[in-house]
Amino acid sequence: MAAGRRARRSRRRVGPAPPTFSAQHAEVYDDRQRRGLPELWLVDTAALAVLVVRRSRPDAAEFDAELRLEVADELTSPALPGFELAVADVFRVT
Repeated sequence: MAAGRRARRSRRRVGPAPPTFSAQHAEVYDDRQRRGLPELWLVDTAALAVLVVRRSRPDAAEFDAELRLEVADELTSPALPGFELAVADVFRVT
């Protein structure tokens, strides 16, 4: 993403991951955060949702922005300029 451009924040912020996320998701979350990954998408097939966690700045020590996207939402990423994916397409829901 170009410097100075902000990620869309049209989705609601959430607290901790929903309870349908497993211990395996927690391990992946912790591992990717520790390795410095700028963004992580966790797909919850039971809830038909995608939890997106990001670092708000490249130098942020940990993921500090969270979005919970549902089938009516669209997934975008500052790491992939121009990328747009309907969450419904992830689950093949029409």
